Amino acid sequence: MNRIVLIASFFFICSLSFSQTKTIRGRVSYQNLVQKNIDVVNFNTRKATQTNANGEFEIDAKANDVLYFMSSNFADQKYRLAKEDTEKSVIEIILQEKPIPLEEVEITQVKAIRLETIGYDNIKMAKIEKDAARPKVQNVYTGEIENGADLIQIGRLIGKLFKSNKPKEVKAVPIPFKDYAKANFNQSFFTKTLKLKPDQTERFIEFCQADPNAVTAMKSNDELTMLEFLLAKKTEFDKLK
Repeated sequence: MNRIVLIASFFFICSLSFSQTKTIRGRVSYQNLVQKNIDVVNFNTRKATQTNANGEFEIDAKANDVLYFMSSNFADQKYRLAKEDTEKSVIEIILQEKPIPLEEVEITQVKAIRLETIGYDNIKMAKIEKDAARPKVQNVYTGEIENGADLIQIGRLIGKLFKSNKPKEVKAVPIPFKDYAKANFNQSFFTKTLKLKPDQTERFIEFCQADPNAVTAMKSNDELTMLEFLLAKKTEFDKLK
């Protein structure tokens, strides 16, 4: 009898948990203008989608899930769903402009990146599922190379180099990986996400800095690439014990 009650309770809890997940509908805008092709990622469920031409999106989520809104034109934005958000017909997301880099500015400080305690699998799956969700034209060559470089964006960047009649020489200020890591990742990331002991953090960062790939990860200016590098080095670091 007790066993039957236990099983019934288990299924009741599971059904209650699933019932809390709803389809969240939202609209993304900037200065009262709707924004299309904004990536929307739920890191709790590892699902991703994009806004349509009207700036609208739909994604399954529940209260306390964290949604990330990412675009090359705007600053990445994190939004934690409140209970009342799950009851709204539409939630409004207002993007913030990405800071514009200035030419010939000496780098004195690196803006810190604050991350939730998430694992590599969450990040990788979100990226894979986003790519898989992108519609593809079957049996028609579109000129697109899957997982290839964005040649249009690269062309735009090259074009900007020739707009100035008198090109200015910009000297890059190299940042040691050790300083970059400390500026971009707080102690909680190393202890909770990478599972390092507090007294291992300094030695781990020096271990990463010795790898030539550390510079490549820094130059990529991509959080996923840097996280993948750090998680891979953590696996190697554990083998040294």
